[in-house]
Amino acid sequence: CFVCRRVLDLPYQCECGHVFCNECLDNMFTECSSGMSVSHVTCPCTDDSYPCEIITREKAFLDKRKIKTINKLDVHCIFKKFGCDKIMSLDDLRRNHIDNCDHGTCCTYCEEAIEKDTFDEHKNVCTKFFNKCDYGCGESMMLKDTSSHTCYYKPRKCKYHNFGCLVELKGD
Repeated sequence: CFVCRRVLDLPYQCECGHVFCNECLDNMFTECSSGMSVSHVTCPCTDDSYPCEIITREKAFLDKRKIKTINKLDVHCIFKKFGCDKIMSLDDLRRNHIDNCDHGTCCTYCEEAIEKDTFDEHKNVCTKFFNKCDYGCGESMMLKDTSSHTCYYKPRKCKYHNFGCLVELKGD
């Protein structure tokens, strides 16, 4: 992609023939006017040697041929840093391998690649993994914050517990 400089992700071709990631193309049409959406922009590939056209989002189309080509590219497993040495097509990686790799997994909340045996630890620091309060107040919090959550509905021991009272109180 000319904008992000990475392998095209959902490639869209503009009327001038240049291809961009769908997200990059969307960003071009919203970032141009201080966050306001615009209907046309100058193609970012324009330079003195190759004057390009004004492009519109409506005329850009999903380039299915490029998708097929990209999906056939050989890539390393995204868990290579955790020891997976497999090389396969991008399509095979996405369809089969990621969910079954012995070396890593993707957090379903933040989409970060993590070692398989550290997922429980990751949930404690994941910025997108939230738990609802176990006691029913409805508050959502990061897993690491559940122990410090002071819930109105959390059962408490009676102030006479030291004297044998087994009543658990909820609320005030």
